Amino acid sequence: MRLLIVEDEARIAEILTAALQRVGFAIDAVSRCADACEALSLTPYDAVVLDLGLPDGDGLGVLAHVRSARNQTPILVLTARDTIDDRVCGLNAGADDYLVKPFAMAELVARINALLRRPGGALGATLHAGNIAFDTIERNVGIGGSPLLLSRRECTVLEHLMRVEKLSAVEQTYTAVELCVIERHGYNGFSNDRLYDLFDNLHVSID
Repeated sequence: MRLLIVEDEARIAEILTAALQRVGFAIDAVSRCADACEALSLTPYDAVVLDLGLPDGDGLGVLAHVRSARNQTPILVLTARDTIDDRVCGLNAGADDYLVKPFAMAELVARINALLRRPGGALGATLHAGNIAFDTIERNVGIGGSPLLLSRRECTVLEHLMRVEKLSAVEQTYTAVELCVIERHGYNGFSNDRLYDLFDNLHVSID
């Protein structure tokens, strides 16, 4: 699953990215309102972690922009604004949850998972493409009912292809286009050799 982090404090963004990647999320991080709005217009994120005090405006403006576009992506506000009025304002502006800094990482992860379990959320679903089935909770992959062992990183790539690129069993080819897609969406740390291994693995299993 892919999350967008909107946080202007570089150290906090790094900590959030590392911690959420460790529990299986793919992460994009931006530090400005304009970049957040652009990212949300281009990519179907499963959830957003949004700071409010940003260099080019208020995160509440991002909330307003997203909701006015009828984008219902779950948004968790993560901010130092801690009064009751602040929380009410954020929730009324369209936030799905509100967590005050400082925070416990375990609680943040639990709250994100709770958002994704809500009706219409991304958790609780098994993705299907041809004879491939991917359990997004247990992170298990099956080909024609037979289990396929993939690493966490491989699961992340496969999930992206199944969700965003509409991978089908008929089109299981590791083309230059697929490699470019993965690089564009942040998988450039995943070497081409490993990508070939993943697609080869799927080809062999499907055949």
